[in-house]
Amino acid sequence: MPEGCTLANNEISHTLSPRMRSHVDYIAFANSYRFVNIVLEALRICLSQYHGGRGMDPGLQH
Repeated sequence: MPEGCTLANNEISHTLSPRMRSHVDYIAFANSYRFVNIVLEALRICLSQYHGGRGMDPGLQH
């Protein structure tokens, strides 16, 4: 599994873990924006690695 995918899976697992759920909701809310950015970046890296390091499909670029 490419490193980007592993990072995304680790971050998602950590956030959804029961230990994390025991924290106060506002802490999870405050971290949610950073979490989304981390996951999106990790998925972008994962996709670029999955495509053989050639980069994203030009049709997917903004």
